[in-house]
Amino acid sequence: MRFAFVDRWQTSLRDLFEQKPSNERLLALLEARDRELEAFLAGPGWEDWEPAELTIVVGNGTQIARKRVHPDGTVDFNWSLVLGSTSSITSPAKITLPVPAAGKQTAPAYYLDNGTRHYVGVCEMSGVDGLFLHSESGNNGIVGPTTAPMTWVAGDVIQTAGTIEPEET
Repeated sequence: MRFAFVDRWQTSLRDLFEQKPSNERLLALLEARDRELEAFLAGPGWEDWEPAELTIVVGNGTQIARKRVHPDGTVDFNWSLVLGSTSSITSPAKITLPVPAAGKQTAPAYYLDNGTRHYVGVCEMSGVDGLFLHSESGNNGIVGPTTAPMTWVAGDVIQTAGTIEPEET
């Protein structure tokens, strides 16, 4: 899909030169095509999405969930949560995705223990089941309320971002 746009852009340039426009007209048309290509390459804009926190209670924490949909149907997402005093996590930690994922896919996850230690993990994305958080240690790698990868308290951070190949509809 993305290469098809570039092919159309190149073809339109060839057609343009065959028309033999004046230099001023050619410059104006080339500038317009250049802006069109730059906008396409920049990709779509980000928009908010509201995940259902299936086993994570945001409470008074701060959640940011953003997504953008590409012309080829893939969806970039970015999700982060800074836990507040009324936030909680049950095991296994899970939220919904902005779109159902085709098959099993993964994305990196990052955890910050109240500003003192970083952990890494992986998110398993699967169909309508959503996004499961895993860590590299503790409780068989499943992010839970007390032991994986740490005991969760106010100020702790969870972040993940990735690209989803959506289910075919």
